[in-house]
Amino acid sequence: MKKIILILNFTIFVSCNLSDRRIDLPNEYYFEREGLYGNTVLRDHKFIIDHAALDYSYDERYLMFVYDTVRIIPEKIITTKLFFLVVDIKKDTISQRMNYIQYKEFMKKNGVDKKLDLSFRNF
Repeated sequence: MKKIILILNFTIFVSCNLSDRRIDLPNEYYFEREGLYGNTVLRDHKFIIDHAALDYSYDERYLMFVYDTVRIIPEKIITTKLFFLVVDIKKDTISQRMNYIQYKEFMKKNGVDKKLDLSFRNF
């Protein structure tokens, strides 16, 4: 009986740790993937986005994050209700929170490559 409990506990412990994944990003940011609705963004062990991050993208100029703080029904994410943060990698500055319209204007004004655009991702 003790062996069964020990094996069960070990299996649960291993399976819980396999779902989490840390992804190192530029400028010492990292994205902790904990499933679709529990992702976080950290820098120097401080939360930048706490359990609302959906995705990220980056190139040599910008590191971008998309997050959702108004999700009521997890299966239905409304793209125009998402928020975005942009890190200028060379200047090491982070933008204020941007809504969908501000983000699209930023992308156009700064000539950001469309492959980095997080507003069309399927979450």
